[in-house]
Amino acid sequence: MPVLKSYTNGSGHYIHASVRGAVVTFQTTKRGVEKLTAAGVQSGVRFALRLLADLTRTGDAYTHRGGVEFYQAEQFEFDFKESQESEALFPACAVTGTFDDLHLVAHEADGETRTELLAPSARAALGRIKLSVPLSILSPSALTALETTGQLPEGTVAVAALRRWYAEDASAEWDRLRREREKRQQGFSFDLPGELKL
Repeated sequence: MPVLKSYTNGSGHYIHASVRGAVVTFQTTKRGVEKLTAAGVQSGVRFALRLLADLTRTGDAYTHRGGVEFYQAEQFEFDFKESQESEALFPACAVTGTFDDLHLVAHEADGETRTELLAPSARAALGRIKLSVPLSILSPSALTALETTGQLPEGTVAVAALRRWYAEDASAEWDRLRREREKRQQGFSFDLPGELKL
């Protein structure tokens, strides 16, 4: 399960998670941390992988300059089952199969324009790139605009896969986490005789 962590200098938070077999460091926006804390997730606390995928879809969690690292001390923190689950929850590079600083790329290949999700190493191997947009700033409306303006060919497999990914809904998971938090908080309240109800 992903874990929310704090920078030692107090400058913010980040998330470590196992995604597609690699330990990935996700940067978080202030809004992303607020969503997690509102649901009861504090620094050092694990939370559902589905919620991290949701934060990624909204741009509130993202990889920066790769984000894929191997931490010797944390290698056993994540299990194989999480890696399998992440394959269903996160998009991957069409070439490497990793979730690593993905961009939606339109490029020339064999005289035609191809549209693919690509990691840095796959992008570096391309000759002519027509368009490269980081996954962290894409949205369904951005995909429509890129197709409508002709910057992306319409009806590509990559864009269809992204539309399905954006359509995933994790609101039930967020609600479940909030209810658990409220239940824990209620467990700390004490009703004393003669106490005024506010």
